[in-house]
Amino acid sequence: MGDPVVPGVLYVDDEAANRLIFERTFGKEFRVLLADSGEQALEILEREEIGLLLADQRLPGMLGTDLLATTKERHPQIVRMVLTAYSDAAIVIKALNEGLTTRYILKPWQRAALREALGWGLEVHQFQCQIHDLQLRLVESERLSTLGTLLASITHDIRNPIGYIAAYVETLRETQSALEAWIAALRRRDDLAGALALPEAEEVAQELEGLPQLIADMSHGLDVVTSMVQGIQTQVRGARAPQAPAPPGQTLEYVRLLVQGSVAHVGGQLELSVETGLPAVVLSAVQLSQVLLNLLTNAIDAIDGSPGKRVVNVRARAADGGVLIEVADTGAGMAPEVLGHAFEQFFTTKPPGRGTGLGLANCKQIVEGSGGRITLDSESGGGTTIAVWLPSAKV
Repeated sequence: MGDPVVPGVLYVDDEAANRLIFERTFGKEFRVLLADSGEQALEILEREEIGLLLADQRLPGMLGTDLLATTKERHPQIVRMVLTAYSDAAIVIKALNEGLTTRYILKPWQRAALREALGWGLEVHQFQCQIHDLQLRLVESERLSTLGTLLASITHDIRNPIGYIAAYVETLRETQSALEAWIAALRRRDDLAGALALPEAEEVAQELEGLPQLIADMSHGLDVVTSMVQGIQTQVRGARAPQAPAPPGQTLEYVRLLVQGSVAHVGGQLELSVETGLPAVVLSAVQLSQVLLNLLTNAIDAIDGSPGKRVVNVRARAADGGVLIEVADTGAGMAPEVLGHAFEQFFTTKPPGRGTGLGLANCKQIVEGSGGRITLDSESGGGTTIAVWLPSAKV
């Protein structure tokens, strides 16, 4: 592996002389890249590691502030600055207020001041990248922590199908023994008609009558175990899993198997209603299961200890060219002051050690990052419903 690429400074100016002066002035201290238009700058941003963007305000075809706005949307961790004249002050103030730029540099720029600004900007970029990496690690930690809290109930649930598969294996051994006894008797008699009248033949017939149901039950048990293992693998693999569009019905079934033990543990009931023939959605199975697992875990926590019937209801149906998934619980609901902060990072109402406040914030980021929508409806004493709409994947 080679050395990591140092984040560069991208300078955008339509005047060739200005670009030449900038490169000769700062090229030895920074990794300088140049562009003569906003369009060329955007192309460079897509293929190069850039830490700071410095753009002239007056560019052909695209103003500097327009370039900053597009960069903020596509590459939010890049520090953005704008070069301007006094006559553009109103435009730059607006850009500052809208968070498009961190600084503005007046023309003609002073070498020492601009050098200080460039160094500061690259340090800010590095700091922002470190914060982003830390957030990703916290999200990953919470995802695995949530899965860890479910392992006890998963272990309990997986014992049931394994238990009756083991019992059926014993039944198959009995069938095998009966067949072997009958075959041995048949060999002694060397008379098929007489062998069919033997007591051993009647025992074999009785064993064989139950064989189709036994095989069907074993197959079902194996399907349950396989689905649970696939659900666990989907969560554990994380970002390493294939990013193919997720089938909502199958993913919901995986997640249901993962949480059903936790629902039973709090004395609750999980109701699942999935419309048949739902299209695959733009999220991967990893992303969709991560969202659903967060939402269902929160719903289970909400009904834990609540009076009356404790129910988590999950509904999925086709809607508006995509899939609408609703998770509703009969818990205590949220007060207005809590509801307003529900999607904020690190905001949690759970006691210390039980929540990081990243679950809903991460769900919102995943859903909206795919072009979907997530809404929350709740009131004190009235339960909570979270609706997630995801566009269908283009096949």
